[in-house]
Amino acid sequence: MDTHLIIVIVLVALAIVDLMVGVANDAVNFLNSAIGSKVANFKLILIVASIGILLGVFMSGGMMEVARKGIFNPEFFFMPELLVIFVAVMFGDVILLDTYNTFGLPTSTTVSIVFGLFGSALAVSIIKVLNSGQDMIVVFDYIKSGTVLAIIGGIVSSIFIAFFVSSIVQYLTRLIFSFDYEKRFKKYGPIWAGFALSFLSYFIIIKGLKGSTIIPEEINQFVKGNFLGFFGILFSFWAILIFILSLFKQFNPLKFIVLFGTFALALAFAANDLVNFIGAPLAGLHAYQLAQGMENPLTTGMVVMTQKIKAENWILLVSGIIMVLTLFYNKKAYSVSKTTISLTRQSDGYERFESNAIARSLVKMFINITPEPIQNYVKERFDQTKYVPFVDEKGEKASFDLIRAAVILVVAAALISVGTLLKLPLSTTYVTFIVAMAAALPDNAWGRESAVFRVSGVITVIGGWFFTAISAMLVSGIIATIIYFGGIYAVLGFSIAVMYLLYRSSSFHKNKEDQHNQREFSNKIGKANNNNIMDEVINNAYLISNDVKNIIELSIDSFIKEDSSKSKMAFKKSKNIEFEFRKLNADLLMILEFDKKNEFEYASMFAITLSGFRDIGVSTKNITEQIHQYINNNHSPLTEEQSEDLLLASSGLSEMLDSFTKLLKDKDFEKLDEFRDEETEFLKKLKKLNKNQVKRIKEKKSKTRRSILYFNIITEMRNIAYISEELIESIHGLYVTNDFNNIEEE
Repeated sequence: MDTHLIIVIVLVALAIVDLMVGVANDAVNFLNSAIGSKVANFKLILIVASIGILLGVFMSGGMMEVARKGIFNPEFFFMPELLVIFVAVMFGDVILLDTYNTFGLPTSTTVSIVFGLFGSALAVSIIKVLNSGQDMIVVFDYIKSGTVLAIIGGIVSSIFIAFFVSSIVQYLTRLIFSFDYEKRFKKYGPIWAGFALSFLSYFIIIKGLKGSTIIPEEINQFVKGNFLGFFGILFSFWAILIFILSLFKQFNPLKFIVLFGTFALALAFAANDLVNFIGAPLAGLHAYQLAQGMENPLTTGMVVMTQKIKAENWILLVSGIIMVLTLFYNKKAYSVSKTTISLTRQSDGYERFESNAIARSLVKMFINITPEPIQNYVKERFDQTKYVPFVDEKGEKASFDLIRAAVILVVAAALISVGTLLKLPLSTTYVTFIVAMAAALPDNAWGRESAVFRVSGVITVIGGWFFTAISAMLVSGIIATIIYFGGIYAVLGFSIAVMYLLYRSSSFHKNKEDQHNQREFSNKIGKANNNNIMDEVINNAYLISNDVKNIIELSIDSFIKEDSSKSKMAFKKSKNIEFEFRKLNADLLMILEFDKKNEFEYASMFAITLSGFRDIGVSTKNITEQIHQYINNNHSPLTEEQSEDLLLASSGLSEMLDSFTKLLKDKDFEKLDEFRDEETEFLKKLKKLNKNQVKRIKEKKSKTRRSILYFNIITEMRNIAYISEELIESIHGLYVTNDFNNIEEE
């Protein structure tokens, strides 16, 4: 078989894969507002977005030339070289986007494909110039570096503009409607909705129909050249229609705006971003087909690629179907959405990002420079006590209200429309993400409890955007170089590698999301629905406490065997355990918050439970950290007697923790006295082991550092024993004296 045909087949397969990984990342652009506000059930949201996608793909035909000639000049390349460029960028794009999806980070598929094309084209250009003996300056005849510089400028400017505009619009909107917006919206809603829906409609026409092959160019030019008149017509139509529909009690203008905005952004996404996924493969297919009609297909410059080539409608339809199926079945798409939603939600709870030094500095600076009168005014005007989150039938709270969801969609649509009208390069992902972040600020969603974590998340995401450009360029360039010299064998090798990476990332993602879902319990506590919420928290405590036993066993074993890798593993796991216990405390506090009938009566038992879980986590971390440091510093090993003693201590602690976790799991508090007896015996054992060590010290059989660590380990085990007894008693008290099955619903 023709090796170039094999590459074309690989390109087609990569197009399908890239559609799936690309949509999984870009779905964040049009799903977040609807999902975060719970405007409708999840299935309806997906149906609305799917309709937008299927309509949008038929408007994307005119955009395909970007991949073919937008970044480089095809007349300087032969057909085999173009295939190398296109297949390299597709390998790199799939790897990069799947990596971002796996970690739940939104990025720009436009930047990914553009810089990938730039990197692969640059690599092949350099090889061609070196082989021909020409001056390296000739490389800039092959590629269009100005396009790349314009995109970089667009990225930076769009970030600042989107942040400023979104925060102002959200502030003014909240100032008008407040959190208790229902009554005010009935009065001013039709006017505000008229503006909102007009911007969304104009967005569909300007962004969604740009480059469309089915809309006459005269209509597009008329719309662009008569903004005020056309916008006035749209406003009049929507304002009157919303006023009439609002007379019906069942009609909610905000829900209509959010669903219409979801449709609009989905349509524009498909119309403009489809090129990011199938543009390069289609260009490769066309290059191969056009070369077949040439006299010397392997050595003729592909000047024919500069001509406009229409994408077949059946290809667009198949692409749309794949995108819709991905939307419904690809779980990584929801991981990316969760990241943005968690960074903008109104309530506190589990944060998906840890704090970092930059975030801490920014938050501290903002708090210090904001005048106190302004802080007090904002606090008084934006009273969040009036905010009551919507709770769906599953008991899950909305992350923000419909007002903010509508603002995010409208502002994003308006900014992208203006950017398109002014022919400014920008990324829909960057604009929609920054708009969502900025809209959260006037609502005080980033309070002092969560600001540092969410700023860390935003810094991580924005940093990832620039990393996308750099890594896409480097990865594609390296792959192109390898394929240029390795030929078909390199293509097949990368195909196998990509399949393996996709398989591994899928497994990793599943485990990672399972952990996140377990931690996000507090977002599901909005409505009890007769479920025993306390049971779920205690079941989580049982699982974490069982891990404590295994971690300490692993750490003690590594100490005896001087195994640095095991000690490091135990220490790493203990840090996660400490975090899990902190999360457990947040869940317990959430229960206390929703226990309206007995809000303060059981505060002491809750306090003991909260501090107990925290202290077990701290003691576990102290044991593993000290052992890891000791082994890493290559201090003297344990004596045989010390090893035997620590094994006895470890086995005794394990037996006691087994009983502790069994009590948590079974909630059989009648066996509480048996547990106390077991704890007493364990403490006696520890006391005896301490005496053994004192004897060894007096006999000069133990080094100082080793003795200190030995005593510290025994002390932390004793702390865990004491804490375990207090915990069981406090949990028993909570169960006996309170009925958690009947937490009052708000």
